[in-house]
Amino acid sequence: LKDAQDTLMGDTSAAVRWAALNDYNTGVVLYDQNVRTQTFLNTWNDVLLSQGEAFQEGAFQKELERSDVRLKQLPTEYNLMVRPDTHAVYLTSKVRLLQSTSETCERVNQAVVPRLYDPAQHRNVYTWHV
Repeated sequence: LKDAQDTLMGDTSAAVRWAALNDYNTGVVLYDQNVRTQTFLNTWNDVLLSQGEAFQEGAFQKELERSDVRLKQLPTEYNLMVRPDTHAVYLTSKVRLLQSTSETCERVNQAVVPRLYDPAQHRNVYTWHV
């Protein structure tokens, strides 16, 4: 496992891009104020300052793996990013925070049931009741 982790986390051209293995959106981050979290945030900030904003999620994921911070991810509905090239997304409840220039909460939340929402079509393409 250590060899696999070193390959994944390595900075060589053969290393798998860590961001491809996870899907964290760092637009909204809630955290406990403690020493571990502060150390992680400071390290992440240092990496961002050296690499630039373009690598925000990748840097977050890499530093998270190296830290002892525990992570719990909020559902997509708490920070949904929709762009014209976004793939369909599975939603189960009301979208609380929407980042989009082409979409509205009213349209996304038209049916608040488990659904597959396709931003390209601006509609739910599949819904079902559990």
